[in-house]
Amino acid sequence: MPRAQGAIEQLIRHRVAQHPRQTWLKYNDTEFSWEQVLSNIQRAANGLLALGIKPAERVALMMGNRPE
Repeated sequence: MPRAQGAIEQLIRHRVAQHPRQTWLKYNDTEFSWEQVLSNIQRAANGLLALGIKPAERVALMMGNRPE
């Protein structure tokens, strides 16, 4: 099923293509790369799809303010 790509997704994919291991975020003593953030986004998206959420449906996420 084709899906729309938003501006944020395009930005992240562009950064991953250019600098996959460049630091995206530092939190305490942990660094996250652009490659890792894309992997985490894809894992979360696949989890939502597995729950039956369809592309373009709105969801609300409630979680702590941490990068994990």
